[in-house]
Amino acid sequence: MKIEFPVLVLCFALQYAAAQDTKVISIPNNDILYIPAEDKIYVTTPGGGSTGNSLCVIDPYFGTVETCYAIGSNPGVMALSDDGQMLYIGMGGTAQVVQFSMATKTIVAAFSLGNDPFFGPRYAEDIAVLPGQSQSIAVSMQRLQVSPRHSGVAIIDNGIIRPNITQDHTGSNSITFANSTLYGYNNETTEFGLRNILIAPNGATEGNVLPNIITGFDNKIESQGNRIYAKGGEVVSVAGASPVLAGTLQISNTLRAAVEPAPDSNVVYVVTHDFFSTTFRLETFSKTTFNAISSINIPNMNGDIKDLIHWGTGGKLAFNTPSSVVLLRNCTSAITTPPLITTPSASACVGDTVTLNGPAGYNNYFWSDGSNTPSIQLTTSGIYSLYLLDSTGCQSPASNPIVVTFEQPPFPPFVLEPTNVVLCQGETATFTAFHSGSGDSFLWSNGATTSTIQVSTAGTYVVASVTASGCVGEASSPVTLTFRNEAIPPQPIIESVGATTFCAGGSVILSAPAGFAQYLWSNGLTTFSIEVTETSNYTVQVVNAAGCVSIPSAPVPVLVIPTPDQPFISQNGNLLASSASNGNQWFLNGVAISGATGQFYTPLTNGFYSVQSTLNGCPSPMSALLNFMLVDTETPLPMATQLAIYPNPTRQVAHIQYANEQQISQVAMLRICHTTGKYSTTSSDTTQIDLTTLPTGIYTIQWIGHHGQLLAIKRLVKQ
Repeated sequence: MKIEFPVLVLCFALQYAAAQDTKVISIPNNDILYIPAEDKIYVTTPGGGSTGNSLCVIDPYFGTVETCYAIGSNPGVMALSDDGQMLYIGMGGTAQVVQFSMATKTIVAAFSLGNDPFFGPRYAEDIAVLPGQSQSIAVSMQRLQVSPRHSGVAIIDNGIIRPNITQDHTGSNSITFANSTLYGYNNETTEFGLRNILIAPNGATEGNVLPNIITGFDNKIESQGNRIYAKGGEVVSVAGASPVLAGTLQISNTLRAAVEPAPDSNVVYVVTHDFFSTTFRLETFSKTTFNAISSINIPNMNGDIKDLIHWGTGGKLAFNTPSSVVLLRNCTSAITTPPLITTPSASACVGDTVTLNGPAGYNNYFWSDGSNTPSIQLTTSGIYSLYLLDSTGCQSPASNPIVVTFEQPPFPPFVLEPTNVVLCQGETATFTAFHSGSGDSFLWSNGATTSTIQVSTAGTYVVASVTASGCVGEASSPVTLTFRNEAIPPQPIIESVGATTFCAGGSVILSAPAGFAQYLWSNGLTTFSIEVTETSNYTVQVVNAAGCVSIPSAPVPVLVIPTPDQPFISQNGNLLASSASNGNQWFLNGVAISGATGQFYTPLTNGFYSVQSTLNGCPSPMSALLNFMLVDTETPLPMATQLAIYPNPTRQVAHIQYANEQQISQVAMLRICHTTGKYSTTSSDTTQIDLTTLPTGIYTIQWIGHHGQLLAIKRLVKQ
């Protein structure tokens, strides 16, 4: 079967190759090993998850986990025989070594490493298969929860331990065969000894020890030909009678590093990183000069580096951390066009799913979350991209990145209404929702999106808050609407007794239909009829004996016209003036004077004068009485003595003679009043008086200046 794992695909350039792609497979693991005959990478996995306690096979070209074989409790360190037939696995949970057949893909044996006399079972810390002997292995043993942990090196044939085991305490934690000799390195005490281990039919014995030629705790050694490479950067030659330091690689951080000499080039690879950094570095060095060749960054990595291996040819590498396997490959893809990701929406609510679609028609897809299908469904926020792989696994340029956002859904809103609402037939319920937290709009179970809804159908209603991006939260507590069998009364009609527009101080009676149990007027009254004295739109609802309430009646507008202000009278000689500019009616001794409706009035007799104004049909209060005493008609005003009217009497027209032109310019108009007060008119012609259309009688002529002042008064008789 084919197992899919999350794979992160990155891309960067190397100075020594055309291109380099990186595929990060998210799989917990204990050890990593390349199987040349299969061109595959094997990893052992700790317990837990779908791949726990297994031996898993990775296709390093496409970054897929092809299958996993169940091995046992917590498989760890691995070693492959040089004929590629047997794979040995140290078990962390059962204190055993498992022998796995590469041909049949089955476990052919499992054997114990025995017990320490004082500290219990021994476990495999490192394994090396004897050259040319696929059934024999050297095992560096350790005891758990003891320091020092080293428990000697044993030689095991077909599961049987040879009698002699090297010393414990200070020995060989990391072992490797170099130039057909087994070497071990003490990486847990400051002795830091590199020692050769002599293998005989009766077991293993310790040979010469070279302290401090290699240094560093947890330093591991690898070999190629007649050289030993340590992650601290030391390169030791074992070509002669005794090991010598050939050179040192200037690794940027020897505390966290893994070393791998290339089998097909003059290069040593090192992967290292700082403790708090998420950027790893791939450093390359010359095998002959030990000088650095290049250093490039591998971003977005997590965990501590464990081991580095070479796979395939042409500088392909892989390293592992506790949670992932990282594949590095020099590669130029035949696919040169970046793929295009499409998506219906790149935002959703937490708990929802966002779908990203790659272009159709390709065989191999690699998404940044590790999926390898044409489309992926996401439930977590992040930046996602896609690579297409050609037939050899080389990746295309990166697609357009898609930022996917999952928004936290808003809290449920609350509804003001009680849990159960019971109405009469024909009634409408109003439900109003309020956000408990965030939210830009609402979504009701009936599809409405406003904060307030009106419903007239029985059922259960809930509402959810919705964010601006469309994230719908949990629904509110339900509100149930039911209906009685009784119907609401028909819409009432208001009748009015009297006009609905009247002056202040008046009123109108409004009545609802008779025969109902209760009345609900818009002004708060509850009687059958109401007397209205204020401006408003009045409605009423009627309630029947079952308590059902009608819809409001059509509004009846009532307009109360305010009372005009009380006018007052001002006097200038024989001229009276009202403070109201319009709607005046003059009174003499309380009796209205016929035709005296202007703002000005000239009395012809003595008496008590008053005035009243009317606005919009409403009369004002009567003004205060003015006790008027008629001023002599031949008032000795300066101009009057210099004026002459002729002929006087006249039948039609009388002419005016002024003393000079200056007098004429002072006059704005003439006011002509009959002594009975019935007739009054004005004239802008200040040179003659036309009485043709007026009845016979005595008239008072007033000369009015440009500022309304009285300039002169004379009498004129019409025959």
